[in-house]
Amino acid sequence: MHADPEAVTAASPTLSIDDDGVGWLVFDDPQRSVNVLDEPTMRCLAGCLDEAAERAAAGELSALVIRSAKSGFIAGADIEAIRGIEDPAAGEDGARMGQAVFQKLADLPVPTIAAVHGLCVGGGVELSLACRHRVASDDASTAFMLPEVQLGILPAWGGTTRLPRLVGLQASLDMLLTGRRVNASKARRTGLVDEVLPAPILERLAGDFARERVRGTPVRRVKRSLLTRLLDGTPPGRAVVLRTARKRVLEQTGGHYPAPLRILDVLRRGLGRPVAASLELEARALGELIVTPVSKNL
Repeated sequence: MHADPEAVTAASPTLSIDDDGVGWLVFDDPQRSVNVLDEPTMRCLAGCLDEAAERAAAGELSALVIRSAKSGFIAGADIEAIRGIEDPAAGEDGARMGQAVFQKLADLPVPTIAAVHGLCVGGGVELSLACRHRVASDDASTAFMLPEVQLGILPAWGGTTRLPRLVGLQASLDMLLTGRRVNASKARRTGLVDEVLPAPILERLAGDFARERVRGTPVRRVKRSLLTRLLDGTPPGRAVVLRTARKRVLEQTGGHYPAPLRILDVLRRGLGRPVAASLELEARALGELIVTPVSKNL
């Protein structure tokens, strides 16, 4: 791959454009062994995405692939910064900042692909959800995880909003309410990723995948059963799913942990509404949860 001489240079991520017009946004934090979405990284990401938008408008960028140069994809947000928040308004502001950066990615007028190898955690999953497509390596280390509920909060950079719209309500609850890891093969079955690719040649095949999207080749989507479509795709069906989930949460927690109940509330109020309205519900919920004693003690 020949990098464009005008590539954006920064600590992490960096943007380069190859001879086919495919952009490569690469995370490789020089200060850490893993990639973390701390404030400097998010500022750098925003700058790269602004540059990508300009290059796309000029006809110089035909697709964008996001990958990591490390053994894992992205290890999530800055946990210490999250724990340092003492004011609900600051929590809301942090959520809106992340949402705004990821919206730049969602708004790009070219195919966007997250090429995931290794652990993809928290904000890394939310970044991948802001892409139009996701591919994952078949390596045993590759997994997707939203652990926010285990910290007493919720995914508020678009995860609670975008995940159920992509994989359906039932599949999303398994990730949102438990924080469990989802490996690449299960991610493919649920529709979280479009393809699982051999790890040694992930980068090359992700580039091929991007060029296929530029040519307009359709992606083979997961087929869901009629019952799943009825439960996930209709207001009465979603009401049944959410009611059942709430009952299970109360049985398991006795109502002592507010995060899972707040996640269900955001889903109940946000699904069926515009993405922007659901994102606002996420931000407000994070502001409330991030200062609770439960969150501070987890």
